[in-house]
Amino acid sequence: MCKRLYNYKTGKASYKPYQIPIVHSQNFQIPQGKIVFYANQFSRGNVILGEVELASNHDQECSVSLISPNKDIDFHKQNKVHSVLFAIDPDFNGHTYSVSLRFRCGKNVRSKTVVLSLRDRAFPVLKVKLQLGKYADRSYLADKPELLQKIAEQNIRINSVWSRLSDPVRQFGVSHPRSVHRVTSSFYMQRSRLVYNQGKLVGSASSRHYGVDLWGDVGEPVFAMLRGRVALAEEMYYQGKYIIIDHGQGVFSEYMHLDAIHVKKDDIVEPGQRIGATGKTGMVMGAHLHIGLRIRGMFADPLSLVGLPIR
Repeated sequence: MCKRLYNYKTGKASYKPYQIPIVHSQNFQIPQGKIVFYANQFSRGNVILGEVELASNHDQECSVSLISPNKDIDFHKQNKVHSVLFAIDPDFNGHTYSVSLRFRCGKNVRSKTVVLSLRDRAFPVLKVKLQLGKYADRSYLADKPELLQKIAEQNIRINSVWSRLSDPVRQFGVSHPRSVHRVTSSFYMQRSRLVYNQGKLVGSASSRHYGVDLWGDVGEPVFAMLRGRVALAEEMYYQGKYIIIDHGQGVFSEYMHLDAIHVKKDDIVEPGQRIGATGKTGMVMGAHLHIGLRIRGMFADPLSLVGLPIR
């Protein structure tokens, strides 16, 4: 895969190989065995892969879970390694982050909290205000009750997917979602858009960007990042042609504004499998892929998955 660089003075594109991010780890020894956390960068908004390798005298009888406010998340066991994905809230402030685990060994239940060291991360601010046409005009939907009802029904279907907590899915690595890497809008960027009413400019509104926009002309390939089951594959008002993949344990990836969808609901997809094509459907200014990652209700930087030793 190549990274596409565009020279705005000459109007020509150049390419250089995309470098897989360096993966860092933090290790902890415990009586039951060893805990290792992996991340491209230990910072807010990023994905963390947690692995526990239990000592041989504990491995057969013990299970591991991540303690969370709503429900403990069981680690998935594969080849004697227990693993789980989680994310650090992009709004989290602090240089340390506590992770609590629960070990069940027969009737014996113990908890252990370890503390990760975090690096600072600042999210950029887009200075140019976005021009989103009809999607930015407050009056556009006012006299379209049928369309408003359709949008409401679409939101219900999307939210029903987000609320799932399905069984773990055995993973076989991670794929970049595009064959060309060029970020046009980064994760959690603060963006402003112009707001109109009946065609008249009335102000602006700002919001965070909950995914990553990757450059792509209409019709270029889009790939699944992880193994999973297609939970949704249809056209939506704002998202355009849209795919959500359920990777188990409340982990979902989403792919927006596609020109074409090559999968259907309930298909099992593999990392690197072509699932669609980049496009400019839905609320967009031009052709691109919006890739998102949601982990048990929290949005995380999808590119922070790339390079993690997920197995």
